[in-house]
Amino acid sequence: MIHTSPLSTSTRFVFILCIIGTALYFGGPAWAQIFLTAIVLRSRPDLRDESLLLMACSLIWLAIGHWIDFRQLFFPYTIHLATCVLLFGLNFWLWRDYIRGMLVVTVFLAFRFLQGATNLVLSIEFAVAAVILALVMYCYPLTPRNTLSRTIMVIAASLCAVCGLAI
Repeated sequence: MIHTSPLSTSTRFVFILCIIGTALYFGGPAWAQIFLTAIVLRSRPDLRDESLLLMACSLIWLAIGHWIDFRQLFFPYTIHLATCVLLFGLNFWLWRDYIRGMLVVTVFLAFRFLQGATNLVLSIEFAVAAVILALVMYCYPLTPRNTLSRTIMVIAASLCAVCGLAI
C-alpha cells in the first residue's frame, strides 16, 4: 500500500483558493459562494485531503455546464458539494451533518431566489435536494464507509440531481 503525505496547510489553502477562483471566473459569484460555504461547513481539525479532492471534482459540473452552455448544472454542482459536506462529517453526528448539507442547499436556494426562481421551482428544488441527501444519509451506513463508497455516493447523488432537473 502506498502512503502519501498529507498536504500542508499552505498547500491546502492555495488549492482551495484556486478552486474558488476557478468557480468564480467560469461560474460566477454563486458557484464560488456555494463552494466556499461547503468548505466552511466541512472544515474541522482533522481535515482529510480526500474530501478536498472529491469536493474539487464538483468543478466537473461547472466545466460541463460551461462547455455546453447549460447553467442548470448549478443544481448537481450544489448537490455534489452538499453530499461531500454530509459524508465527510458522518463520523460525528448524522443529523448535524445532514443539516450542514442542507445549509449548502439553502445558500443555493437563496441564489435561485435572487435569480428570480418562482416559489414552486424553489420548493421542488428544496424537496429534491432534501430527498437526495436523506437517501445518502440512509444508504451510506450500509456501505464499507471508505473512499470508494463516498465517491460512489457523491456521484450517485449528483446524477440524481441531474434527473431532478427533469421535474
